[in-house]
Formats: sequence, C-alpha cells, structure tokens
Amino acid sequence: MTTLNLFRVKEVGSDFIVVSDDATDVKIFFRRPVPLLVGLEAPVAPRSEPRTINLFLDHFVDLFGWLRSIPFPFLVSQMEVRPTG
Repeated sequence: MTTLNLFRVKEVGSDFIVVSDDATDVKIFFRRPVPLLVGLEAPVAPRSEPRTINLFLDHFVDLFGWLRSIPFPFLVSQMEVRPTG
C-alpha cells in the first residue's frame, strides 16, 4: 500500500509544476517541456455558476488515426475566459 500526501495544483509551466498544501510548496522540474493538452467541450465560454464540466485527458491516436480522449468530470465553481495577450 502507498501512502499519499494530497496537494493542490498551484502553478504549471512548460517544464515544471508547483503543488501546495497548508505547510509546503513543492516545485517539480522535468528534464524537458512536457506537452499537456486538456480538451474542453466547445464552445468554451465563461461560467459564473457552479457546474460539472468534462476535462478530456489521456489523449491517444486510435488504430484509424483518430485522436481520442477520455473525459473526466470535474466540479468547478467558476471559469474565466480571457483573450491571450
């Protein structure tokens, strides 16, 4: 059996992630940029009411060459969408 410490995601960069609990920040660096793609159902729009959304993770290409993803439901309280720049 493995014992886990649970951390909140605090910051994500192209080659690192920062997680935090009430006492400790942990910054983990990777040897190279880690491509992490998260799929959101279109259209992506601001939401101010709590609801469950599906985040599509575990992307893979099937035998026919189609990109497939596995949906995972997450309860969110709010989403903000801002233009890049």
